[in-house]
Amino acid sequence: MKNKLNEILDKLKLKKKNNKVFYSKVDNFSIGLKEILIISKFINKRQKIFRICLHKNNLQKIHEMIIVHLKSQTIGPLKQKKKFISYHLLKGKLKIELLNKKRSKIFKLDEKNKKHLRIKCDLFRKVISLKPMTIFLEICEGPFKDKDTIWK
Repeated sequence: MKNKLNEILDKLKLKKKNNKVFYSKVDNFSIGLKEILIISKFINKRQKIFRICLHKNNLQKIHEMIIVHLKSQTIGPLKQKKKFISYHLLKGKLKIELLNKKRSKIFKLDEKNKKHLRIKCDLFRKVISLKPMTIFLEICEGPFKDKDTIWK
């Protein structure tokens, strides 16, 4: 099964950083929902999430990540020392909750209604997948450094 995943990654021009993160090997990269679903079949069944980075490394100025929530889950609260982040739903149902001292604001993204959201990145937020196999594109500015993410 591991060899089959490596074959698929090679064919798609992806390199494996770890079991949850894959990077593009090339500048001009293309992938479709069909290929993403094929990759998901070869991911460890206990794993909840994986991401396909359209950028080649953490140093690039724009980070575009296809994030796959294999199971419904909540990520956060978290925020980054960046300006903006956007979410673009490809499949499933997603809720983004902005947490404020006074009140929270909720944005729901689903396949029928709203699919795209751009918010300030320096506010605490939760990213909640409401259905298994929720797939979305997350775009933010790079470079990425662990210390730029603050977890609550």
